Amino acid sequence: MRPLLVILAAGFVLSCSAPPPLSDADLSAFRQLQAARADQFRSAAYLIDLRVNDSGNKFSFSTELYFSGDSVGFYGRGYFGKGAFKGTIIDGLVTLYLDGRNEYFVTREEKLLTETACAEPGEVLLYMLSLFSGRHRAGDDLLMVSAAKRTARYLDGRFAGTVSLAGKQRQYPMREWLVSPACGDSITLAYGSFRSEFPFYQISEGRYDNERQDFHVRGFVREQRYNIGLPGKKFALEIPADAVRVDKLGR
Repeated sequence: MRPLLVILAAGFVLSCSAPPPLSDADLSAFRQLQAARADQFRSAAYLIDLRVNDSGNKFSFSTELYFSGDSVGFYGRGYFGKGAFKGTIIDGLVTLYLDGRNEYFVTREEKLLTETACAEPGEVLLYMLSLFSGRHRAGDDLLMVSAAKRTARYLDGRFAGTVSLAGKQRQYPMREWLVSPACGDSITLAYGSFRSEFPFYQISEGRYDNERQDFHVRGFVREQRYNIGLPGKKFALEIPADAVRVDKLGR
């Protein structure tokens, strides 16, 4: 699964003493590390604090985020519809129910990543949350672009990804940027330190920026647990029969 979150176009500043350059073997080792991490992923649970700046209107809320296999479940209060919300991403289908408005939104995950249709900020936020999955990978087309700066690039739908790598014996990501010049938005992912045991590396912070619409979200991981038993109800979503379907998650 390549579950859905949205990119800060930020510069990567080198230290005065340049780190040793990456080799093709380093890049190959990083691909193997990503594959091993995905193979060992069974489930994950997060508690994430999100801070939103919508054209100067600032507010915050927390969301629970669950992953199991190819399924994602998320719950929260205070943003979508200014009330409780609950959503799932199952087999690439994104569904969100807004309790406060009795509305629901449905779309295919790949639609949020196309070049021709720029998604609303709230919709891309769903993609950003999905990137916290332990299965997130920098892409099979990962190519080294700077050995001295230890950076590599890849494509993810309409996003151009850049990842900066660290580590000596085993390469791991320090920071990742996904930028969409056509739509004017970006996602930044910051990773915690490498660990020898699963899950090897963890996303510690995520950020979504849409300069054109002056919309910014920053997410901080408060708690995270991996490979734990999760009940099926975390991925169940019941939509009332009288709920109204909406085409966009407007602001």
